[in-house]
Amino acid sequence: MTGLNLMDKRMTVRGARIAYSIWDVAGDVQSVDHIPIACKDAVAILYMFDLTSRIIDWYERARKGNGIRAY
Repeated sequence: MTGLNLMDKRMTVRGARIAYSIWDVAGDVQSVDHIPIACKDAVAILYMFDLTSRIIDWYERARKGNGIRAY
C-alpha cells in the first residue's frame, strides 16, 4: 500500500443508519503530506503501527491537520 486509501462504509445499528469513512494513510515519508487531508474534521483518529516504528511526530501532524482543539 502506498499513499492514501479511502473507504466509505454504511451500517445500521439498533435501527439507526450510520455512514462513515476510513482514511488509511501509509506510514512512509512520501505519504506524510496526506496526514492533514485525512485528519481534517475527523471525529476519531486510530493509529496502527509496528512497535519498531518511530511515530513521535504523527500525533502532532494529525492534531495540526485536524484543527480541533482538545481540552
